[in-house]
Amino acid sequence: MRFYELNMYAPGASKPSRTWTTHPNGVWDPGALMLGFDVIATPYATPVGGSTLTLWGVSLQDLAQSSNFGRHYDAQGNYQPGVTLELLGGMAKGLPLADPTQRGLLMVGEVVQGFGNWQGTDQHISLVIYPSVYTMEHPGNFVLVWRRGQKLSEALESCLKMAYPNNPVEVSISDQIIADQDMPHVCGTLSGLAMAIKDTSEEVLGPRHWVDIAIRGRTIVAYDGTVQPGVVQLNIPDLLSQPTWVDVGTMQIDVVLRGDVQVGGLVRMPPALTNSPGMVGMTSNAWPGVYNYQATFSGDFKVTGVRHVGNSRSPDGTQWATHLRCVPNTPLKRAGG
Repeated sequence: MRFYELNMYAPGASKPSRTWTTHPNGVWDPGALMLGFDVIATPYATPVGGSTLTLWGVSLQDLAQSSNFGRHYDAQGNYQPGVTLELLGGMAKGLPLADPTQRGLLMVGEVVQGFGNWQGTDQHISLVIYPSVYTMEHPGNFVLVWRRGQKLSEALESCLKMAYPNNPVEVSISDQIIADQDMPHVCGTLSGLAMAIKDTSEEVLGPRHWVDIAIRGRTIVAYDGTVQPGVVQLNIPDLLSQPTWVDVGTMQIDVVLRGDVQVGGLVRMPPALTNSPGMVGMTSNAWPGVYNYQATFSGDFKVTGVRHVGNSRSPDGTQWATHLRCVPNTPLKRAGG
């Protein structure tokens, strides 16, 4: 069975004001509202825009106030932030190959815009969500105080904790990145900070190695491959299609919707995948394709982008999927390693 849980929080609230789910109290509800979403998660140095979510069958009361779900100005002209949405998804018990342990948090973010539509018996609201609450119109306090001789990890952790005082911060980056002079940086958005950090760190770590900043749920993370995260094992029943090379050294893996794979994490390809039914084989005469074929189906890969696409009532299995962008895992050694 497909599972989702959508929680809505008023600005500053710690408990949800509204909850929509397919399994209230753990029991499947065949009358649960239809939910569609397109959730994108990438490092902030390469921003790709916001995520979208549509909920069908909402009440007229929700429809009437849909514009107030997003950022807006009240009658007195005061700026009001949008509500926070928390989306959990995956599979629940029911189908033989469903794995409930893979479901998890897909997205947490602030609603930027809300739209309500009513046509005949079709009533739905569409929402645009961004994980980071700061924009150029409403900037955050990103002040990087990076002094000569100081490690970037120390300065960056202090900067992120100042900008996000209510969020956990995890910084797992190389000790090699040390300032040879005072290098302060001030900006108003997380994307601006991430791009500056990426450019600076790549000069120290070398090509194809840099510090990325991302948001995983409610946690702000900075990583560069120095600290290897836990590996998520993929199994053959998880795959919706054959893994495909989409760029030089970049592979896309389509799996059943799951919330246990995050940007910057590692996935391990299923064992004996080359002998599985439906997999397209290659001969040694197919060079250089044979090289890509062998590299695709073995080893660990680093996740550089995650896209969750879902429609809770679609009969198409690909409409409840997680698309992973991955590159071969090349761990970065610590200084002296």
